[in-house]
Order: sequence, then C-alpha cells, then structure tokens
Amino acid sequence: MEKYYGLFDLQLDDFKPGIVGTIYNDVEAIGAERAYTLSQADEEPASENMTDKEMLEAYGYEVREITEKEYNQILNDQRSDLLTTATL
Repeated sequence: MEKYYGLFDLQLDDFKPGIVGTIYNDVEAIGAERAYTLSQADEEPASENMTDKEMLEAYGYEVREITEKEYNQILNDQRSDLLTTATL
C-alpha cells in the first residue's frame, strides 16, 4: 500500500497547496527549500547548514502522512500561495 505525504503549515493550520508526494524525504526537502527561500527576505535568514528537519521546525512546517483522497485534493488545490504583507 502506497503512503502519501503533505507539507503542513502549523501557523495556518492547513496543508500547503500542491506540496505532496509519496516519498517522505522528497516532501521534506521541498518544504525545507521553500522555507529557506522565503527566509532570505528575513532580517536573519536561515542558515544553509540546517538540516531539512531543522528548517521545517524553525519555520513552522511539518510533513504529515495523508490519505490518497487528501493527496489528490492538496495536489489539485488551486488556492493562490501569495504572501501577505502589512505596513506598520
């Protein structure tokens, strides 16, 4: 039986649209790359020396096992993945 995984955003309490896979390490690597890329706009960006797991933990993501139905829903999720900014 095949296993399915998705990248879960702990802050938003939801899965990231389109970030799914059947190999845990692949989803973890994609999530870590996403977190690293987004962190480059931070005042203190993430270190390239962090492991994928450390990167996900630091930026509030985790890889979760999901059902095939959830996999297909997340894979085909058409929500925009835009960043929201606020001016103080």
